[in-house]
Amino acid sequence: MKIYEDDEDCEINEQGDKYYKVDSKALLFDLIENWNEGTIEVQDILLKREYIDANGEQIRLNHTEIVHKSDKPKATIAFLHGFGQNSDLFIELGIQFALNGYLVQAIDFRGYGWSGGRRLEHTLIEMQDDIVALLKESDPDIPMFLYCHSMGGL
Repeated sequence: MKIYEDDEDCEINEQGDKYYKVDSKALLFDLIENWNEGTIEVQDILLKREYIDANGEQIRLNHTEIVHKSDKPKATIAFLHGFGQNSDLFIELGIQFALNGYLVQAIDFRGYGWSGGRRLEHTLIEMQDDIVALLKESDPDIPMFLYCHSMGGL
């Protein structure tokens, strides 16, 4: 599957976002390798990726949300990746959580993955700011669990 402006497999929604409907797991993972913005529909699951501000700073954080289309989520699971990784590591696990009724949120910390910022140069305070930006995207009316790996657990 190609991901270009002239991509025939892509639709543009009202907000101007790219929207892909994917029927194959193989195509899903081919798409994710180059996917930094837009929405992917896989059966009853929506994967949405957008950029959010890093807690008022001029750095864009790549934010991913995975949710079941029709079920109201029973809780949020926020993924925080480790050193040298990004949120793509958790896509498949996030889909499984969404299939079981959870809203999944993840970011690429500044300097990682599709997020802006200097590569691998950040402080713990800046990481905390990135987590605050992620928390602002979450629903305060449902419980939240943090799923952290390595550096993300700091």
